[in-house]
Amino acid sequence: MQAKLTVVLVAIGLFSCCTVGFMAFYLVERDFQHAAQRQAFQGFVLDFKDYWTTYGGWKAARRAETFDSFVRRNHRKHLPRVPREGQPLGDRWLNPPFRYVVMDGKGMVIMGAGIYEEGAIAPDEVRQRAVPIEIGGQAVAWADRVGMASLSPQDVRYLGAVGESLVKGAGIAIGLSIILGLVFGRGLSRSVSKLTSAIRKMQESREEEHHVDIPSDDELGELADAFNAMSSELAVAHRELRQLSVRDPLTALYNRRHFDEQAAQLCRQADRYGSPLSLMIGDLDHFKQINDEFSHKMGDKVLRIVASIMTETTRESDVVARFGGEEFVVLFPNTSCPQAAVSCEHIRKSIEAYPWHELDPRLAVTMSMGVSGESCDGVNGLLSAADSLLYQAKRDGRNRVACPSDHA
Repeated sequence: MQAKLTVVLVAIGLFSCCTVGFMAFYLVERDFQHAAQRQAFQGFVLDFKDYWTTYGGWKAARRAETFDSFVRRNHRKHLPRVPREGQPLGDRWLNPPFRYVVMDGKGMVIMGAGIYEEGAIAPDEVRQRAVPIEIGGQAVAWADRVGMASLSPQDVRYLGAVGESLVKGAGIAIGLSIILGLVFGRGLSRSVSKLTSAIRKMQESREEEHHVDIPSDDELGELADAFNAMSSELAVAHRELRQLSVRDPLTALYNRRHFDEQAAQLCRQADRYGSPLSLMIGDLDHFKQINDEFSHKMGDKVLRIVASIMTETTRESDVVARFGGEEFVVLFPNTSCPQAAVSCEHIRKSIEAYPWHELDPRLAVTMSMGVSGESCDGVNGLLSAADSLLYQAKRDGRNRVACPSDHA
């Protein structure tokens, strides 16, 4: 009986450890795919709206240029000047992770993808599943994803690193479970029950750490420690995954996709409650010369320092993001345009006053800014107004903040 119990307990331990490892990796990979799908669709909708509004309609846009050509050209302007190692400039836009079929209100395909050709009528299940794309509060088209995601090399490396961590943890747990099964034949079922309960909790809440409390200094305690370590690694992996989807890798500021999500949400709140919302677009002056004269490595360091200054000189409620290249944006909720201009002037002075000479005696860094707002006219309206004022600030001599009151 002792031998049978030992065999059963060892088998249960092996099964539990393998289940935890495979389930953990499956959940991480699934969440990663969902995050990539959601982020890619939000990006596609933004690009489609830009394409539509730039040319005043779908037919006019198609006569002017293809959608792929527009996206490729539009996004190259906002890509970092120095691509990540092993990644060609613009690679993520030339090889989108998802494709979408777009239909008009009658279900006719106006932009084909996969097996759906332009001009054909989409099947009912595709039309029912499609998500409307709204411009100016009116649905102008419906889109549905076609095919599966093609992960980038960076995504594959990230998932590989997560899998490797989980395999190591599972290997330790399996080895310890065998030792425990051979040494002990009693009392293990209770501990395995605790592990099973922890697995269920991990499945219900994957972002929290779930620890098994087994106060023991023997192999049983080591098994619990191994499980606890695996649970911690999984929780860390989920947190990193969340940050990866919303953060710019160079500056650690929010990326443009997350900014667009926050901007849309804050605009809706401002409309609903009648509260002011202001927006700033800032551009580092003569940044290309900094890259050319001092090296791209120095340019990256400047971007990181500027990002840190902007984080330190804004409120926690403000949304600070890297918009692309040397452009930065800040959303000021519940803030009038004059108040936002005062905050931006503080940011501008802080950037100018930073001891850049400590990096290089010849280095000086300033930022030009355009501020729009007071009431929410939609994200595109705020961006367009702030962008126009940014260029006005550059025309007026750079290193300044331009707001509507300056040109009223």
